[in-house]
Amino acid sequence: MKDFRQELYKNGYFRQEELCFADCDRYQRARVSGLLNKAAAYAGYDYNARGLTHDVLFEMGEVFLLSRLAMRIHQIPMAGLRDEGSGR
Repeated sequence: MKDFRQELYKNGYFRQEELCFADCDRYQRARVSGLLNKAAAYAGYDYNARGLTHDVLFEMGEVFLLSRLAMRIHQIPMAGLRDEGSGR
């Protein structure tokens, strides 16, 4: 399997993942709840890549909160396809 890319930008984050069985419905289409879950995970990966781990945030008296997200789906992703999460 080819390696997935992951990049940290000044104002964003990019990560490729593959949709697995648990992310899809019985027709192998991505579930919206799975996509939203991945979006929250991407935000967490971005924080960690910037050195803002749970421990650091706790010491600062801060919390991580994903409060707003807009997602436009042009074509429903299918199982086995790469999912590219980007916060840019």
